[in-house]
Amino acid sequence: MATRPAFDEGTAAGDLKRDLLVPVDYSEPSRAALAAAVPLAATLAAKIVVLHAWECPPFAEKARALPASPGAAHRPLGELIAEAAANELERFIASTLQSSPAAVETRLVSGSPARAILEELESGRYGLVVMGTHGHSPAGALLLGSVTERVLRLSATPVLVVPSHRR
Repeated sequence: MATRPAFDEGTAAGDLKRDLLVPVDYSEPSRAALAAAVPLAATLAAKIVVLHAWECPPFAEKARALPASPGAAHRPLGELIAEAAANELERFIASTLQSSPAAVETRLVSGSPARAILEELESGRYGLVVMGTHGHSPAGALLLGSVTERVLRLSATPVLVVPSHRR
């Protein structure tokens, strides 16, 4: 079992000068996390990297879609799904940040969300993860979603959990 080092202001301040990773699933809690990351990134002069992990259905990996118009080439269904996911990610970011001047990079990866987040963190590029959580009631606020809980438990990178503002 991995243990986290004790908080050390000197190393923590140095770590937070790196980029912020904001995993999103297009939910309101992930929208709140992205919005919360903007002032943090500005304060720390860090870039925001928005990551969305999606799982390509096994049937889509080799399937080909019918062309949209006669004479057009058949495209792999997985490629079309990835393209739609990338477009949805861009729309999500635009609708969340609106006119914010925040520098944002996107990462779209296929795979289990928790595993994809942890693998992305292995790059050493990030000083902080900013994640949303689903708190459905006062008691539920104490319980985290399985992805957030797993990242909190297994990540060596600090994680800031932003609660949903729904009531």
